[in-house]
Amino acid sequence: HAAEATERAAAFDSHADLARAHALAGAVHHARGDLARAGAAFDQARSLGDRPTARRGLWEAAWRMDTGDVDAAEALGRSVREDMAERGWCVHAAEADALLGRVAASKGMRVEAEARLCAAKEVARRTGDVALEVAALRLAAALAADDEAARCEREAAGLCAQHGLAGLTR
Repeated sequence: HAAEATERAAAFDSHADLARAHALAGAVHHARGDLARAGAAFDQARSLGDRPTARRGLWEAAWRMDTGDVDAAEALGRSVREDMAERGWCVHAAEADALLGRVAASKGMRVEAEARLCAAKEVARRTGDVALEVAALRLAAALAADDEAARCEREAAGLCAQHGLAGLTR
C-alpha cells in the first residue's frame, strides 16, 4: 500500500502527498526491522520539504529512537506533541506522550516517563485507540521489571494480532 501511495502521489505531482507516502513507507520498513530503508524513506519525505508532524512525525521519531538518536527523537516528539495539542488531536498528542515517555525512560527519568504513561493510558482508555494502547504497553514494558515487561509485550502482540496488525508489532 505504501508503494502504491507513492506511485499515485508521484502521478499527480503532489509533493505533500508524495512526502506522506514516503513517510508511510518509512514506517512500514521500520516496523519490519529494515532501519536503513526506513531512514532512506524518511530522508525522501524531508527532501520534499515535509514538516514531519502528526503520525508521520511520530513514525520518524520512533525510528530515530530505535536507531539510538534519542535526542532527535525527543526534539521531534516534543514538536509533534505541541502541534497536536494546539490542533486538539488528543490521540496523536498521547502517542507523542508515549514516545516521549520512552525517551524519558531511556534517560532514567522515571517520574516523567510514568506521568507520560498515565496520560497515554487515559486517552487510550477513553478512545479505544489500539495503536495508542500498544504504544502505552510498550512504554509500560520499558518501565517494568523483566517479568512484567514480557507480559506487556505479549499483551501488545495479542492486540496487534486481534486487530490484524500481525507483522507490524515493532
